Amino acid sequence: MRDEADSHVHFYPLVLPSKQYISNSGYFMEQKAPPRIVGLETEYAFTPITDGKFINDSWGFPLFFLRLFPSSYLCTSNDLFLYNGARVYNDTGGHPEYATPECQDVGTLIRYDKAGERMMERAERFMNQCFLPFENQKLLEWILEFHKFASARDRLRWWFESKNYPVRIYRNNIAINTVSGSKIEGPVSWGFHESYSVPAKIPWNRLETVLLPFLSTRQIYGGAGWFGQSDGVMEFWMSQRASVMYLNSNHQTVSNRSVLNTKNEPLSDKDVYRRLHLIMGDSNMSPWATWLKVKATCIVLDMLEDEAFLAGINFNYDNAAGIMRMVARDISFNRTFQFGGRTHTALSVQRFFLDLAKRFYFGEERIEADEETREALALWEFALDRIYALDISVLSPYFDNFAKIHIAEAMLHKRGIETPRYPGFLRSFRVNSETATRLKGFDLSYHRVLSEESSFMAFQKSRSCRALKEQAERTLPFLARDLVPAEAIEHCWWNPPPGRATWRYSLIKAAEAYQALRSVQYISLYWDKGSLVDMNTIPIATFSNDDPHRESTEELTEFIEKMSDPPASSV
Repeated sequence: MRDEADSHVHFYPLVLPSKQYISNSGYFMEQKAPPRIVGLETEYAFTPITDGKFINDSWGFPLFFLRLFPSSYLCTSNDLFLYNGARVYNDTGGHPEYATPECQDVGTLIRYDKAGERMMERAERFMNQCFLPFENQKLLEWILEFHKFASARDRLRWWFESKNYPVRIYRNNIAINTVSGSKIEGPVSWGFHESYSVPAKIPWNRLETVLLPFLSTRQIYGGAGWFGQSDGVMEFWMSQRASVMYLNSNHQTVSNRSVLNTKNEPLSDKDVYRRLHLIMGDSNMSPWATWLKVKATCIVLDMLEDEAFLAGINFNYDNAAGIMRMVARDISFNRTFQFGGRTHTALSVQRFFLDLAKRFYFGEERIEADEETREALALWEFALDRIYALDISVLSPYFDNFAKIHIAEAMLHKRGIETPRYPGFLRSFRVNSETATRLKGFDLSYHRVLSEESSFMAFQKSRSCRALKEQAERTLPFLARDLVPAEAIEHCWWNPPPGRATWRYSLIKAAEAYQALRSVQYISLYWDKGSLVDMNTIPIATFSNDDPHRESTEELTEFIEKMSDPPASSV
């Protein structure tokens, strides 16, 4: 528990204007706003079992791998849209990426995100099982001889002779070892991106002013945690991606990364929507951690979109990227900085936004708080209270950074290593090479997508985790709910959520039906458009949908209706 004399951490009261607000004159307040569209993009990491290095470029057979996902045979194989509306493709650096379909609530988003993770797990199992026969060198030579294409033959020989299989797949954001010769400065990192629809008319400087302090400190509950090592000293970071954020705002995603990404690709009507694209977050294994950080961001956006509500509040905040990196390495939560003309900590900034949200939904009732919002506010407050009290073990079943601290301390104490502690927290400490290797092995295994090899999954099934959950559930009963039940995964595997993903699903099914009547070579598909292409690469029919909430369009409906009449040439 935090000592009474420990007064160097403060929660400052809100400094709000005293005027009474007259109306909800926000950007979308003239009428009830449609549900906010949210989406996640997760890049996964491959590593061969033989050397443990993360593979940066060519990892074998990306086209073969991508074909293991549930998609139509008519979709192009290097950039697939799946039946459930998601997209999977081989991204920069050889990382397979799963992008969820557009979702209209965060609970649905988490289920589709986890469905993608389970797809990755199945693909890993299947790919490794397919490669096992090639241990037989005679069979390999026969295949190499059978395939007369030099490039394919060389690629196949490299893959198997260099023993780059079997492979492991990880859901994390930073490499322990990387392929030599990388041109990327600093740690090699890959992304986890978040997308939020916001009104197009909101000025960028308003988004930047309000979001920078919130996003740069959100990692205290939204980070995935990481053990960094330098000169024999290990140090725990609250966030992996924080270590590669160097600017407040920028459009790039591979270099010069920033807390706020200025890329604006609406994928919808640009006069109505802007797509807020965030690249600074971590890939969480815990669905509760992802759920809270995404929902808390939606809550802040709700307040931001109300023009009057935040009027008069000082959000002055400099060097958000530097503060983000500092916060990542401050697990005592005592480092201070200036925000709004006052001294704050990461914890007090988050409390500031939480108090604003409670006033927004409950004090002034500017928007009705639905059940998901109420639960998110309750979990947000519970997390901040427990962090302030330094009672972080009870948070470990739900938040990755605290789970890693909880498990790592148990591992070290079992080996007789007492770590310097700020009550209840692991801090920087010296270990020998064997202990460092074990600790990093655990850190990495936490992110395995293969369930039986994942430290995260093992912890979730442990007796200690169950006891901690029972303790938390006494305060927040809704935590007893399975956020991603097995039947939800099964549904999300093949079926799209409400909205434009349903339109894409209908387009794919229409193309498959039409292919039985006439020759359709493939479907050219993107988030907001699609075409059926014939053997001569000439579009047979073209469709578009610039509304992420719309499940059908007149042109697609008419096309489906016409298909009920067989073409005369087929008689």
